[in-house]
Amino acid sequence: MLNNEYLSIGAMGLTVAGLAFQHFSVLSKIKERLTSLETKTDLFWKIIEGNVVKLLKTYPTNIDKDILLDKLSNGELVITEAERLRTVLSNELENTKKNNKLAYILVVARLEILLTEIKNKKPKKSIMSFLGL
Repeated sequence: MLNNEYLSIGAMGLTVAGLAFQHFSVLSKIKERLTSLETKTDLFWKIIEGNVVKLLKTYPTNIDKDILLDKLSNGELVITEAERLRTVLSNELENTKKNNKLAYILVVARLEILLTEIKNKKPKKSIMSFLGL
């Protein structure tokens, strides 16, 4: 009778160990996929910040906007500047031609993401240094 109890406890222990192993294996795979997705997303936004931003520059029409766009591209934009740039671009988006609308939408979306992430976590200096970019 005692042997059956030990056998039952041993079987339960092996079952729990097997479930734990499967659980942590699944978590590891999820973590790998999230890391891969994060890398791809970061690359996408770097392209937006580097190349698409150039489409929105209007020198010498709006020098302040151009300076803020340069700061975004260089990772030097601070929160207040990001909010100001978002406002300027959102206003221009409503009055822009069709061929540049996508550029405006992408950069405004990037600014929204950066500002949301910053509001959820307290940044130190600039948006990009906060995000580790």
